[in-house]
Amino acid sequence: MRRLLIALVILLVVLGGSWFAYQATAQEKEPPPPDYEVYVVGKGDISATVSATGSIEPVEEVNLSFRGTGRVKEVLVEPGDHVQAGQVLARLEDRDLQLALEQAQVGLKLAEANLAKALAGPDEFDIAAA
Repeated sequence: MRRLLIALVILLVVLGGSWFAYQATAQEKEPPPPDYEVYVVGKGDISATVSATGSIEPVEEVNLSFRGTGRVKEVLVEPGDHVQAGQVLARLEDRDLQLALEQAQVGLKLAEANLAKALAGPDEFDIAAA
């Protein structure tokens, strides 16, 4: 009888331990409920403002020069202005160039007159002078 009682107690302890072990693993296998929030969707304006400090650098920096030399007559832009390719930034004094142009035009007219005279051939005075 004593052996039967000991066997029965051992059997109850083994069955109880098995049941607790099964319950512990069964609870671990269940996934946790999903974590979510419910929002109501609607139309509206979205605005965001960013306030920051910092320093800026130009995308590109270019050294400029004139084709010739001379004195600057006028500057058409200010430091920090946005400029486009081909935009006139400054003008040089061109008085000397204008005088040279006028002299060249007078020389051209004189050469054209000499050419016209040579193509026309000698006149009476040229023949008499020869």
